[in-house]
Amino acid sequence: MQQQQRSRAKDLLRNYYGLADVEKKQVNPLDIDSNSFEPEKYFNKLVTEKQLSELIQQDNDLITEIRQLNGDMETLVYENYNKFISATDTIQKMRSNVEAMESEMDQLTKNVSTISNISRDVESALGPKRDKIEKLSEVHELLKKHQSI
Repeated sequence: MQQQQRSRAKDLLRNYYGLADVEKKQVNPLDIDSNSFEPEKYFNKLVTEKQLSELIQQDNDLITEIRQLNGDMETLVYENYNKFISATDTIQKMRSNVEAMESEMDQLTKNVSTISNISRDVESALGPKRDKIEKLSEVHELLKKHQSI
């Protein structure tokens, strides 16, 4: 029962990702780039159908292709390694910047809190005097108007 469920799940995944059709097309055991490649059959076919000079040429071609693929693989590994190092450096810079920003934000929060407290103190200290000053200003304006009459 569990095997059937796994098989069904695999089939569903193959269908979803479009791999079912690909597998049916890649059944050629003599295709060297295929997942179903069978080296013994390929070797037997080459030995029976090709001359020695053709086999040597085929060997040289394969060696050249292998070297090219190895070179490409080394290049990809080197590029990905450099990208990884660069990403690591970027993450470290971001982390240090965030830590610096956190300390600056803490300091800013303290400063804003201090300013708020001082502002409250100034307002409470000058509040009654402000009311007196406003009244005196109104009286002064009235006196100016009265004096001009």
